Amino acid sequence: MKRVRNRKNDVTVIAGCGRLGANLANTLSDEGESVIVIDKDRDSFRKLSPSFSGFFLVGDAAEMMLRNEADLNRAHSVIAVTNNDNSNIFIAQVAKEVYQVDKVIAHLSGGPLGSRSRKDHGHRPGGSRIMKKSVFLIGGFDETRLLAKSLILNHYRVSAINQNMDQCRELAKIDSLKVYHGDGTKPFVLEDAEVHHADIVIALTPRDEDNLVICELCKKKFHVKKTVSLVSDPGKTEFFRQMGVDSVVCAIATITGIIEQQALKEDITSVMPVAGGKVHVVQITLPKGAPSAGKKLWELKLPRDTIIGCILRDSRSLVPRGDTRLAENDQLILIVSEEQEQAAARALTGR
Repeated sequence: MKRVRNRKNDVTVIAGCGRLGANLANTLSDEGESVIVIDKDRDSFRKLSPSFSGFFLVGDAAEMMLRNEADLNRAHSVIAVTNNDNSNIFIAQVAKEVYQVDKVIAHLSGGPLGSRSRKDHGHRPGGSRIMKKSVFLIGGFDETRLLAKSLILNHYRVSAINQNMDQCRELAKIDSLKVYHGDGTKPFVLEDAEVHHADIVIALTPRDEDNLVICELCKKKFHVKKTVSLVSDPGKTEFFRQMGVDSVVCAIATITGIIEQQALKEDITSVMPVAGGKVHVVQITLPKGAPSAGKKLWELKLPRDTIIGCILRDSRSLVPRGDTRLAENDQLILIVSEEQEQAAARALTGR
């Protein structure tokens, strides 16, 4: 059946109200177009002219579009001009693949995905020799450190890509782990690391949009057989699968499931086998005067094999990142080795 345009499809949605986005919005509005502008920063809308007759929405454009809070069913055009290339790619894909918007434009500041790559890896090394599987861990730090140790113990060949030099130095202390410094969303970085040799790529950055770009590049350009992505928002899981990511892991959903399973127990400790040992999932509340309160995660001196998987603050659940600052009365969901549980609790609470 031929798709017929609904007469109501008369809106242009612009993601990003920086200088470029505001200029586009003002021009289209002056030409009589119906325009919706989205930006996280409320102050950015001051760039819109007094004659602007459209609407503006405050929030994360990628998440709002995925949840259809931007009313994409009415859009005939979507223009993604945020200050992040990977967010623009993500927004464009949501508009085209989920809502079949006719005209979709994504602004890329560094050329096609910031690529300086000169070749497409259409073939992977062959031969009859049996090789151990190769796994690339891209982004992340605590997750990468734990995964790398476990995979190496299980005889995988493991490589890590991280754009933070200090974290690269720490990761390089792990025996048998190859570490590459660079932005894993850039094709030339993936090429230099020879990611086309990988059997599995696991994207572990704190940004969902970056993880999607990593998986798509590895699958479509470098022909990696299996891709795995971490996501912070359970609502994005199905879209990631739709875009070709083989496995999607949501930390919030996983941790919530563990907590719910343990809800009838006095303490919410779940024991799971990792690298022949045991890992506990523990909830800790930061008391008044806790030494970790007021500090960013990257400033904490936590024992090895310790991950803060979730922060429960007031009525919100937060997926922590390196620059997340802890506060008194935060409830932390820790993923920690059995041996380090007490040390981690002391480092966080001072008790």
